[in-house]
Amino acid sequence: MVSKRELAKDNPKEKTAVGAVANGDYYWVGQLLEEGLYPNMDAVSNHPYIWNAGGVFNYLVDDEYHRFISGMTGAITKYGGWKEQIITEVGWPTHSGGITKEQQAIELVKQVVVADYYDISTNQFYRSADDFVHDYYSADEAENNFGVFYHVHKCG
Repeated sequence: MVSKRELAKDNPKEKTAVGAVANGDYYWVGQLLEEGLYPNMDAVSNHPYIWNAGGVFNYLVDDEYHRFISGMTGAITKYGGWKEQIITEVGWPTHSGGITKEQQAIELVKQVVVADYYDISTNQFYRSADDFVHDYYSADEAENNFGVFYHVHKCG
């Protein structure tokens, strides 16, 4: 295992984050920490996208979302005290099967409030703009339609 000291020697101000955990899998983070990773990290990266048991994206910041963020905090605390939890990816798709831009805005605000409640200082949204530039763009694809800001393109 590479030590934090080795990782930080060229970039001493950079944080060493592990995880990039999606769907609130704090059990997996606990396994990483159990294996001795704790001293070699500054933060745990979390991607708190919420999927229900049937594999359907639950678009709302609700009790389940709080449970995942709280569970991650609990896993971090259990293995040696506080390490920073950072959110390095979160968002809500507005594709044809997703939510409206208006609901996305509501969820983004609610998510910022939850992150603030848990003292999460890094909170990065998945995309700033929808992906209109590629040939494969489709209004039906979630991955193309996460943008917080968008511009309607007129053809012809």
